[in-house]
Amino acid sequence: MKAERFVILVLLGVTLAAPLRAWSQPTPLSSPTGVAASETDFFKPLTVDQLDQFVDSVRSSVHLNTPKQHSSQAVDSTTSGLWAGSKTKVSSTLGDLKLTFRPKMQALLDLANAGDSTGSALLEKFEITVRAEPERLFVKHSDVLDRRDQSGFYARLDRLKGTTPLAFVGGQKQSGVYFAMPVPTEPENNWGLFVCPRHVGDIDIRGGTGIDLKPSSYELSEAVFTLYAEGSGIPATAGQRGRVKVQMFVADGLPQPKVPFDEAVSSMPSASIEYAPATTFDSFRFAPFNDVQQGIVTLVEMQNKAGYIRRQFFTHQRMIHKTDEPSPVSLVIKGHRVSNDIGECYIIIEQKYSWTTYDKQPPTF
Repeated sequence: MKAERFVILVLLGVTLAAPLRAWSQPTPLSSPTGVAASETDFFKPLTVDQLDQFVDSVRSSVHLNTPKQHSSQAVDSTTSGLWAGSKTKVSSTLGDLKLTFRPKMQALLDLANAGDSTGSALLEKFEITVRAEPERLFVKHSDVLDRRDQSGFYARLDRLKGTTPLAFVGGQKQSGVYFAMPVPTEPENNWGLFVCPRHVGDIDIRGGTGIDLKPSSYELSEAVFTLYAEGSGIPATAGQRGRVKVQMFVADGLPQPKVPFDEAVSSMPSASIEYAPATTFDSFRFAPFNDVQQGIVTLVEMQNKAGYIRRQFFTHQRMIHKTDEPSPVSLVIKGHRVSNDIGECYIIIEQKYSWTTYDKQPPTF
């Protein structure tokens, strides 16, 4: 197909790399009630409510505000006031997200049956790189059809208003992709991206049939991103002995921390930890899974001499969901509406928030 610039919104360039993987293996940890739990309590697939909110945001241009899977425990002011003067500091950053698409097995088999045993009609792979900044979201296709698209695209998330921004990028050897960027309520804490690989089929503008987007010969096979996090806690003890523990729970697909926690007991306890990966970051296969959820939860737990405990959880995660539901996007390419749009899409959501729980257990110090 002749190289053409299919762009509806001009977005700008990118780069990337950290791992995602489907479902985590259970790892013991302390639950809000002290009962043994598993890390799958922290790293769960997107819920129906979260997916519905995302789709509504794309379709109706409603601001993205992904529902939280955890909420703070409601307590009286006396209980919460026990921790007045205590200090907690947690920060985290997720690096660029790189999505690798490879040919579907069925597509390669179809080519072989048609006489192309090497699969040369398709790319070995292509990559979509996503870089999130506090005010911008960058997207880049590794093998664009038009060199003018090589620098990528960007959207100013903090300034977007009105309809959901859309962009279609023509790719080499049937690797076209379109994107939709729901406008987030809090770009620094919650953003999303709708990614749909497509093969551009018949284009008959004069005949009135419009543009036909067919299912892609490619599927998402791998995903990778890096992670940085640190946390600290200093409880106010009024001169009595107290305990503080800072612990990091990292999803199974990411490198586990060399040192997972720091704990201190004294009349002036202080604990801090910085995430240092025990192994290098690497990508993990996505297919055939429909869901991936990766990230980190940092727990700052404080206990006073009377046994009262406050647990503060800070989560920062990326989640990917594969869907073959009808697209909520109404595309227009080069001024002409898409008449047919069939294929799989991927919902990507990054979410960052915190919640607090309370407990009371006999102190061991």
